[in-house]
Amino acid sequence: MRAVSDAGPLIHLSWIDQLGLLDRLFEEIIVPPAVRDEVLASPAGTLGLDRIQRAFAEGWLQVAALARPLRLARSVADALDRGEAEALLLAEEIRADLLITDDTPAREEAVRRGLGVVGTIGVLTQARRPGPRFRGPAASTGTASPRPVDKRSVARNDSRGGSGTVDLGLTASQQHRPLQLV
Repeated sequence: MRAVSDAGPLIHLSWIDQLGLLDRLFEEIIVPPAVRDEVLASPAGTLGLDRIQRAFAEGWLQVAALARPLRLARSVADALDRGEAEALLLAEEIRADLLITDDTPAREEAVRRGLGVVGTIGVLTQARRPGPRFRGPAASTGTASPRPVDKRSVARNDSRGGSGTVDLGLTASQQHRPLQLV
């Protein structure tokens, strides 16, 4: 399965020494040049930077440029930084199976465009689950891809006396113990 990532999930996963999960979960991980530049612009010694540099050096974190220039509606472009915009459009352009982003406006626009979306927590959750990962036809239909959280539905759930929590598909025992990564 092919995924395009923006900077946030790469940075977050590198902070907790779990960047390698992307290599294990996906067949291809691609970032646009703006994302590469953003994640490598940190000063030497920045937490996780060495892991990101190693992923590029090992070749499993790849860079691909957009074939066409950025083309987003002004309202969308104003809500996204350059890396998020390039990642969104690259995912669409190369027909990636998933866009990996934690950014709410990017997630909303990706869903509006019919792209599968997962964030850092979704990657960690999927890594914890036994069996098939983000690979194969199920993932491209969205069934293996957690949906972005709709904050309005959580708010409605809260206002109706609900817990305000979002179901991540974890068993009761998984919900009450720390996340142990595979």
